Amino acid sequence: MVMARLLLALNFLFSACGPPRRASNGNGADASVASDLSVPCVGLKCRQANCGEQPKTSLVGKVFSPAGNLPLYNAIVYVPDDKLDPFSPGVTCDKCGAIASGKPVVATLTDAAGKFRLENVPAGKDVPLVLQIGRWRRQVVIPEIVPCVENQLDPVSDIDLQRLPRNQTEGDIPLLAIATGTYDPVECLLRKVGVADSEFTDGNGSGRIHLYRQNGLDLNPPSISAQTLYASLSTLKSYDAILLPCAFYNPTQSQISNLIAYTDAGGRAFITDLEYSWIKTAQPPFSSSADWTLTGSLLSPYALDTTFPKGMAFAQWLVNVGASKKLGELPVSDAYNRLSAANKPSQRWIYSPGGSPVLHYTFNTPINPPPADGGMGLQCGRVIYSSFHVSTQEATAGKPFPSACKSTALTAQEKALVFMLFDMTSCVQDDGLAPVDPPIM
Repeated sequence: MVMARLLLALNFLFSACGPPRRASNGNGADASVASDLSVPCVGLKCRQANCGEQPKTSLVGKVFSPAGNLPLYNAIVYVPDDKLDPFSPGVTCDKCGAIASGKPVVATLTDAAGKFRLENVPAGKDVPLVLQIGRWRRQVVIPEIVPCVENQLDPVSDIDLQRLPRNQTEGDIPLLAIATGTYDPVECLLRKVGVADSEFTDGNGSGRIHLYRQNGLDLNPPSISAQTLYASLSTLKSYDAILLPCAFYNPTQSQISNLIAYTDAGGRAFITDLEYSWIKTAQPPFSSSADWTLTGSLLSPYALDTTFPKGMAFAQWLVNVGASKKLGELPVSDAYNRLSAANKPSQRWIYSPGGSPVLHYTFNTPINPPPADGGMGLQCGRVIYSSFHVSTQEATAGKPFPSACKSTALTAQEKALVFMLFDMTSCVQDDGLAPVDPPIM
């Protein structure tokens, strides 16, 4: 089999971009390459085999979190035919449907199991592959693609070819700011999914995860105050996403206005539990995105809204990763009654089985954008709110980050919030629509 594959690869490479030749796929079948000489092929397109009646050349695998411990939904997977462009610093409008960097030859998205299937993949040695969710991006090299067969990546032995970057040397990581919260050490969750400790620095550091001191974990030496983050719209706009985990804090109207302007420009905000004041006390339409109740704790399990495409994918994903034992249901601890309803165009995701209260909802920003070119207005930002904690009891009080973080297995609700964290940083689209495969060149 090894010799057959070697002969096949050599025969295929000699045939690419020349007159059509026949190449065996190792199963006794033939394949022709670049058969239309009237249109000369360019780059990796020269290595797309014409398999005739045989199966197309395909690559099957999964995309995982940086640690390789969770498959990820709605990740873009593609074969580039050119060098990847660097991301421009600062907040931008990242809309779904744009052509990815690097002139993709073939492209697809991962499903609710984190699985992808690329068809008509260029064959031969050293085929580049890009894995991307928003500004999480990593390029790997597949050692060999055999034409006209299904090429499968193993979830164990090939894991390093299927995960997002752990640090900047491996690829791109979005620039995130965390205002550390008393009850919700979300920074510890990011370590659990595989982000290297070297990427956690203060606001002046070179890491991609900046910790600002509010009333949660601190660095040693101490980090910059979160007031520095809130006070400056230009500082907020330097980040791809802002995380405001649960803490006792009442923002000023000026700080709230900065957050609204930031998300309207395309920024992403992830807010949990007691930080609800950033939305509830804001000027409309932020504050009217939900009906707030604020009356005590709740009991598990909770229902998942599966009436929209991403909601169903979320429910399926939770079953696939072992967070839900029953489709449409999620066990959650430390959940609180903060809102009774998510008002349209907001989207409800998790709620009490009786319909109220709502535990988790999202909305795209600006909430009511002015119409553009006679069509719907442009929405580039996203806000996520959860009334339950991300990482309950996951840090030791009195210790600095990262030594305060505990090394425990991911809980069901942590897995749920991992889904939301990666979804938050992906391209923005109407949640009522199913994601579609990205365009190719």
